[in-house]
Amino acid sequence: MCTKRKHHYVWREYLRSWSCKEKIYSYIKSENKIVEPNLMGVAQQRFFYSLEEFSIEEELILNELVRQYSNSEASLKINLELLNIYTSYSRLKRLDKENTFETNSEKEIEKLAKILELVRTNLFEEFHSIIENYGKKVVKIKNFEDIQMFENDDDLFFTMIFLCSQFLRTKKMKTSLELVFNKSEFIIPKYTNILSLVFANSLAISLSQNENIKYIFYENETEIKFLTSDQPLMNLLINDKDENGKVKNFELYYPINPKVAIVIHFANQNLKYERIKIDTQKVTILNDFLFEYAEEFVFADNEEQLIKYKNRR
Repeated sequence: MCTKRKHHYVWREYLRSWSCKEKIYSYIKSENKIVEPNLMGVAQQRFFYSLEEFSIEEELILNELVRQYSNSEASLKINLELLNIYTSYSRLKRLDKENTFETNSEKEIEKLAKILELVRTNLFEEFHSIIENYGKKVVKIKNFEDIQMFENDDDLFFTMIFLCSQFLRTKKMKTSLELVFNKSEFIIPKYTNILSLVFANSLAISLSQNENIKYIFYENETEIKFLTSDQPLMNLLINDKDENGKVKNFELYYPINPKVAIVIHFANQNLKYERIKIDTQKVTILNDFLFEYAEEFVFADNEEQLIKYKNRR
């Protein structure tokens, strides 16, 4: 097994709907330029999900934080298992330093070092690959009838795990969480990757149990395609804040491909499913919102659409 260096925080299988022959038109916000890289080269960072090495005290604090941010018995059970995975490298490193493993030759020492390095670099990346598999049905949605997959409790639960994970696993969200965590004396930056998934799991379980949830299917038959980005899931109500600056409401928007998007709405509704054929104005509003919300990359299936945004800046 090889060391995985490029850790993607947006699923490549999802981005494939905007690509052609594994190439994807990408606007880089910081450089105000358009490129067409391979899918392997976008929405990724070297060793983004690498496991951390903790002291015993840090692990104890992290354990308490996981318990604090798990909002139900179900989420606590999942999150404690997740914590066990996330701290596995740290525990193995401590055992290694205590000479617990029998290594009688240079070859065995090198083999052990390689195993530890693979655990550090690959384990959490592989875990995200498992979560991505939960999203296979979502990224294949093409018709209004497809969204009724949410009628199945198992499909609903695993889909919410996938969506909430994708919402919180990105570079943008990691940076946002670190800014919040900086205000706490107990939370350190190397807790961020695990806590983002703790939040995702807790949110996913809450949403999957929400009886007021509504699924809106946006059908785009206009000449303007849906864009996506390195923050493909967005809260459309993020600017609706209370006097303390806290976001009051939550409405997830997720473009599935250039012609289809879904919105997950959380309020009392008469209809659980709704199909809306949206016009050019609405597509433009959503694309503009996504463009501003993106961290670094905005993606399209054609260069012309990105040129218009480039020329605005």
